[in-house]
Amino acid sequence: MRGRRGLRAADRIRSEFRTTPAGVHDIHANLSIGNMGFEEYAGWAHDDPEGIHRSA
Repeated sequence: MRGRRGLRAADRIRSEFRTTPAGVHDIHANLSIGNMGFEEYAGWAHDDPEGIHRSA
């Protein structure tokens, strides 16, 4: 089934996610230097019961 912007629900899980305020800095810094990829953060958020990436 396709939702907004023509993405299937399974694809949308990997294209957007939520984070805590503290996680924003962590994500920005690591994406900026190429240390980690967006997909890794999205995967961790997907694995969280509430769908939120929580910075360690």
